[in-house]
Amino acid sequence: MSLLGGYGGYGGYGGYGGYGGYGGYGGYGGYGGYGGGSTPGSLGDAFANPLVCTALVANRDATSNPTAASQTPADPDFNNPKNIPRWEAWVRSYLLQWELCQGITLVPDTTTSFQLKADGQPLARLAQPATTFFDDQIPLVLGWADLRLERIPEILSQIDNQFAFVASVTGLNPDRHRNTVELLVNAIQFTVLIEMQFKHALACWRPHQYSAQVQPVITTPGHGSFPSGHSTQAFMLARLLQFLLPDTAYFKTMREQLYRQAARIATNRVIAGVHFPADSVAGRLLGHSIAEYIIARLTKGDAGKVMYREFDASVALPNAGAGLDLDLQDPIDAPAWGPFKCYQIYAPAGVVNTAAAPSVLTKLYKEGQTERADLAK
Repeated sequence: MSLLGGYGGYGGYGGYGGYGGYGGYGGYGGYGGYGGGSTPGSLGDAFANPLVCTALVANRDATSNPTAASQTPADPDFNNPKNIPRWEAWVRSYLLQWELCQGITLVPDTTTSFQLKADGQPLARLAQPATTFFDDQIPLVLGWADLRLERIPEILSQIDNQFAFVASVTGLNPDRHRNTVELLVNAIQFTVLIEMQFKHALACWRPHQYSAQVQPVITTPGHGSFPSGHSTQAFMLARLLQFLLPDTAYFKTMREQLYRQAARIATNRVIAGVHFPADSVAGRLLGHSIAEYIIARLTKGDAGKVMYREFDASVALPNAGAGLDLDLQDPIDAPAWGPFKCYQIYAPAGVVNTAAAPSVLTKLYKEGQTERADLAK
C-alpha cells in the first residue's frame, strides 16, 4: 500500500516495503529494516558477518596500544534537540512517529462510522458505505478495466515505488534534499498508521468479492478496501508538498501536477481491480485532513485553521454509488457537497502545543526549507 518505495541503494531506507505503496525505500540512508517488525540496524550492519568480525579481532590485536590514554566524554545534553543529528534515521523515525501520534485517537462515533480526533477535537470522519452502494460501483470498476493494458506499467511501478513519480514532478533527491525526504517518509508512515485503523474498523469488501468478472491484475492486499491507502497517501503528499514548496508560479504548476498525479495513482488502483472509485474519493478526503494536521504540527498552528471533513455515502447521490467517481473538480472544502461535509476548526491544542519536548518534526521542517528553495535552481 505504501508509495514512497523503491529507491534501493540510497543508504538504508530499505525495508519500508510492506507498508503498501511507499514501501521499499531500499536504502535511503539508514531507514533499513522497517518492513517487518524486526529491530532496524541490528544485524543489518555491514560488519555483522563472521569473516569481517574475525578480521576486526585480528586487526585490533595488531594495532591497539593497551597503555594509551583514554578520554571521558562530556556529560550529554539532557532532552536537547541538538542530540537529534546523532541518531540514525530509523531512530529519528520512531521519535517522529511518537510526536505525531500525541493526542491522536481514532474512535467509532456511530455503529458504522469512525472518527479521527486530535486532543478530542474531530479532524475527519468516514462512514461505512452500504454493500448496495459498492454493488452500484461495480460497473465503474469493470468499465475502468478496459484501460489495464495501457496502465500496467504504472500499476506495477506504483505498488511499492511512488517516490519515483513524486521525484519526477518535484526534483526531490535523497542526497540533496535529505531532510525533506525524511519528513515525507515519516508523514507516509504516520498516514499508514491512521488509514489502517479506518480500514480495519470499516472492514469493507474488495471489488472481486462482489463480482467474479473483476479479476484483479495484481494481488489484492490483505486489508479493507475503504478508504484506498494509495489514494490517502498520494493526496496527503500532494497537500503536504503544496504547503512545503515555495510560493511561486513555477511551483504552482508543480502543485497542480502533484494533485493530478495523486488522482492518477488512485485511479490506477481501480483500473487494477483492487479498489472502488469511492475508496479513492474517501482517500482524497482523509489524505487532505492528515496533511493539514501535520502542517499544523510543523507550524504550531501558524499556518491557519485545520479543516474537519467527513464522508458519508448514505447521503443521497445521483444513481447512488454509480454516480460517485474521483474528480479533482469536486469541492473538497465546500461546507456540504454530496457525501462530503466540511468546516473549519481551530487547530486543536494537541496540534499547537508542541513546545513541551524537542521536536524532530520541527527540526526536519526547518532544515528542509533551504533544500526546498534549491528545487527551482
